[in-house]
Amino acid sequence: LDLILKNAVETTEADAASIFLTENVKIDSIGTSQKKYFPVLRFHRSTDRRSGSKIQNKVFEIDEKSIAGFVASRGEVIRIQDCYNLPPGLTYAFNSAVDTETGYKTVSLMALPLKTADGKIRGVIQLLNKVDSRADNRLIVNQFGQQVLNEANIIPFTDEDEQLMLAFASQACVALENAKLTEDIENLFESFIRASVTAIEARDPATSGHSDRVAVLSVEFARAVHQCGHGPCQHVHFSEQQIRELRYAALLHDFGKIGVRESVLSKSHKLPAPNGDHPSPAGFGAGPPRDDGVEKLSDRSCRHARERPAD
Repeated sequence: LDLILKNAVETTEADAASIFLTENVKIDSIGTSQKKYFPVLRFHRSTDRRSGSKIQNKVFEIDEKSIAGFVASRGEVIRIQDCYNLPPGLTYAFNSAVDTETGYKTVSLMALPLKTADGKIRGVIQLLNKVDSRADNRLIVNQFGQQVLNEANIIPFTDEDEQLMLAFASQACVALENAKLTEDIENLFESFIRASVTAIEARDPATSGHSDRVAVLSVEFARAVHQCGHGPCQHVHFSEQQIRELRYAALLHDFGKIGVRESVLSKSHKLPAPNGDHPSPAGFGAGPPRDDGVEKLSDRSCRHARERPAD
């Protein structure tokens, strides 16, 4: 998202930009088992040329009362020359509360939808305050001693800006779709891991929570080694991908319990040694008889170990 906003600002000579993404919020339904979802716009990121990128987390309804909601509903591009002097008769209005909250004054604006190849709208990009590239004094100092954009150098967005951003938005939407697909695959794999851990602990309730504890300790040990700046581990480092793989391995370290018989897994005493009188309860150790030479060598090794004097 930061890369999308950065390229959008540089492409159009805008001073600031923001991005909204559509998502479905689940609604608790009473009297029906069918899940219901409500589409909303989530304000994810904003950026400007002075303070850089900022993470936002605000949710707006998708309606035609706001500029972003109008674009998300209609799928149309909006270009405004002066947000504080909109022509009458428009269904949408400029929300000046955001400017009041941030201390940033929006003059010119262009909002366009992020559309997929099949016409679905995944979000909205807003570009704020196109700056005249020929202007010298872009910034001035306000009464509070802060550097702000010189409004005299703000110009409206052009048809060329719109065409460029529509092409850019289509590519950005493809990138977002790919990122969403990757996230869905990772979530699916995470669900598989959790289901496997649940199955493991269901076989052996006495060790419930053991897999999670091992995973937490393993990850914390790895992070401690990664941050160690001296000693034998100072050159050992782990990437985030390696930390993730270590966590998965720790969670699944007891995966073999799924194939162990209940009589062995839940036995409260030690298992008897497999021999002719007491066969292995789970069939472990059973197999074709060993060669006599192997038996004699094994007996001789055990006898030597018992007779060897202590050091």
